[in-house]
Amino acid sequence: MAYVANSSFILIEYYGLSPTQYSLAFSINAAGFIGVAQLNGYLSRRFGLGPMIRFATAANVAVMLLLLITELAGIATLPVMIILLLCGYAFLGLVVPGTAVLALEDHGEKAGTASALMGALQFMTATVMIGIAGAFFDGTPIPMIVAIAACSVIAFALAMLSVPRKEAQIPAE
Repeated sequence: MAYVANSSFILIEYYGLSPTQYSLAFSINAAGFIGVAQLNGYLSRRFGLGPMIRFATAANVAVMLLLLITELAGIATLPVMIILLLCGYAFLGLVVPGTAVLALEDHGEKAGTASALMGALQFMTATVMIGIAGAFFDGTPIPMIVAIAACSVIAFALAMLSVPRKEAQIPAE
């Protein structure tokens, strides 16, 4: 959500993209997320949801920390940022659907209510993260990337603590 809140300012004002170019850059991340999300069924049947989520959060944190390092070192260019964000958000295409399946797995009779609660909690978390990232916004990509990298580290830690190691495979269709 830090990306959603700040990317237009960073990509348009800092990097000089037009609104149309910004829309294309933003959509690249969505395409990566949605494209990789299509692999959830296959990968979860092959490896299990837990291992898939653990791998994807580890890969996401590695990519986002690489982005942070390149930005802090002053070597991140617009193409580097776009490519690394694409890769990082593509891994989230394995995390978000898989964690929803795990969270709802034991609550079939209440899945609608549980799903609504998950959405509300996501919006509340996004509101907090946007507020925090916005408070540090200085017109450069650094606060946004710090927020993204910090959230990826938190997600990785939570996945390591709470996601099962081998259980919860999606049955073959």
